[in-house]
Amino acid sequence: MASRPTLERLEQALQALRHGWRQGWPGLPAVVEGCLVELGGSLAPHASRRAKLLHEATVATAFWLEQDGAQRARHGTEPAYHNRLHTADTLVALATLLRAQRSLERHAPVRPSSAERLGLLAMVAHDLLHDGSINRFGSELESRSADHLQPLLTELEIPPVDAQRVRALILATDPARVPEIHARVRGRRFRVENDDCLAVLLVEADILASTLVTTGLPLSAQLALEWDRVAPERAQALRQPLGRLGFLERAALFSSPASMLLGLPAVRQAQIDALRAARGC
Repeated sequence: MASRPTLERLEQALQALRHGWRQGWPGLPAVVEGCLVELGGSLAPHASRRAKLLHEATVATAFWLEQDGAQRARHGTEPAYHNRLHTADTLVALATLLRAQRSLERHAPVRPSSAERLGLLAMVAHDLLHDGSINRFGSELESRSADHLQPLLTELEIPPVDAQRVRALILATDPARVPEIHARVRGRRFRVENDDCLAVLLVEADILASTLVTTGLPLSAQLALEWDRVAPERAQALRQPLGRLGFLERAALFSSPASMLLGLPAVRQAQIDALRAARGC
């Protein structure tokens, strides 16, 4: 396994994705495979039936998303932000957070655990078939993604208990629920096997690339472009420094031990301080 993850390595991985985007794009199945290798291997010959089913579901969802995104790209309808690159960003970020969390544990797995596999499946599906719109009510788009995924999980005979856990993890990625998700684990021992803790890692992975200095501003511009069609006033606000400040203060929250190890709270706070200073706050 590679050495302990660092923020520098994560930024390099995110930049590599951007270098290949549109030209030389590896595809989401390859990104999934790379994340599994990062976590100690794709699928061992002696893997349990549960591991094999979760692996199959994750890879199948990645293929589905890749084919759908490529087709929409050919017709010019793939969302500017909620596209295959965003999904790849979140997968790479989650794998990095999971490995960072492992490095803090005394008895960490050396191959992908069941909880980690559930997290990767939820992450690859969390914006499944996103149409570039904005939630009109709580978890609208996240529920839609989970609904799209369910027939595949049923076809592959994913146990109902695992399907329900994946659905709950997907619903947790609703941006409006971020403070609530972090509050659930406050003061508790952080364990990836606990679904509340795993949800924290997913919501952190979802906004990680948008938080970093190197990738954050371009991603904000892409999200504003996506919102031009559905919420032009919000799109224009996002293009302003105050919009960036609002995102960092209210949505870019990091509380997991893994995120602290990577230095993400400090990265966020430095940008907040700079934006406030520029405004004279």
